[in-house]
Amino acid sequence: MKFIKLESRGGNYLVVASNVAWLRTAENGQTNVGIVGGQPLLVVGTIEEVAEKILAGLAEAHAEAAPSHAAPVAAPVAQALTPAPAPEPEPAPQPAAVAPPPPAPLALEPEPLYVIGLDAPSREVRVGPKRMLAVSAAHLTETNRIGRLPDAPLTAKVRSLAKPVPVTLEGPLGGGAAVTIRFAEPEFGVAPGQAAVIYAGERVVGGGWIGSTEKVSA
Repeated sequence: MKFIKLESRGGNYLVVASNVAWLRTAENGQTNVGIVGGQPLLVVGTIEEVAEKILAGLAEAHAEAAPSHAAPVAAPVAQALTPAPAPEPEPAPQPAAVAPPPPAPLALEPEPLYVIGLDAPSREVRVGPKRMLAVSAAHLTETNRIGRLPDAPLTAKVRSLAKPVPVTLEGPLGGGAAVTIRFAEPEFGVAPGQAAVIYAGERVVGGGWIGSTEKVSA
């Protein structure tokens, strides 16, 4: 049994190397370490650095478990006045120590997949990584406006639990007209049918329904 030390921002852990089940990249240069029969640990270091520590611990454990063969000790020389003992038979040759096999690589969890599109005629559900959900703009329909638009930066909220993000308007807002909001940074979780609320600071200045979106160009 080989213990390895893994550092965290709240203290250090001593972990049995052979009990590590999986590794997953976390935020801020940290790594989640899955433990057999226990809760995952959040430790400091990239997934490559943590994996290197675990592999080194497994290699040391295998090396300590390998049998060692001591060289035979020669019998002491008898004094000249006593009869010499009969020579002992040569020891049988010992088989060479076989190096333990390298530890199996740790199985890393695959990248999660998300639904990125539906094709009703062919009954297909298309999936892909999270980066394929990013959109650069949303086209609004049935827009309305509350008062005059101020000469100030605008933000838009496209999900009930999301924070407003910076946008620019392309087209007239209000009176049921169609308008495009273009995000300053790629936005995720934007889908047709959702409502978009437009703000100037903390004041609501208008909004509309998302009819379609533009994907971030590759």
